[in-house]
Amino acid sequence: MATAGISADETVRAERERTLADIVATTLGRDQVDPHEGFFDAGGDSVLALQVVARAHEAGLALTVRDIFDLQTVAALSERAVEVTAPTGDQLPELSRRQLDEFEDFDEPAAADSGAEWETAP
Repeated sequence: MATAGISADETVRAERERTLADIVATTLGRDQVDPHEGFFDAGGDSVLALQVVARAHEAGLALTVRDIFDLQTVAALSERAVEVTAPTGDQLPELSRRQLDEFEDFDEPAAADSGAEWETAP
């Protein structure tokens, strides 16, 4: 709910920023982060960026690792993030028996068929 002088969009953006700040701080092992501090300057790396993306998605926010590399700050990321919801069972497509059978019968091509040769340790 927006307060006097603050639009609903600003309220949503502020909430996204707080959520992302908490996610980034937790991922970096810090109590808090400055919303204008660069992710990598704060100690982040590509592996931690993946964790931020995963945690953001769990919190209902869609971001990509590319977003973190390009934008870097929580403030900028909160502008880019969009809210997402996971599909429920009602929203997932039904698979036919034939589709399920095809999946169950799927067999990985043999290495010889693909031209790849695999060495195994003794």
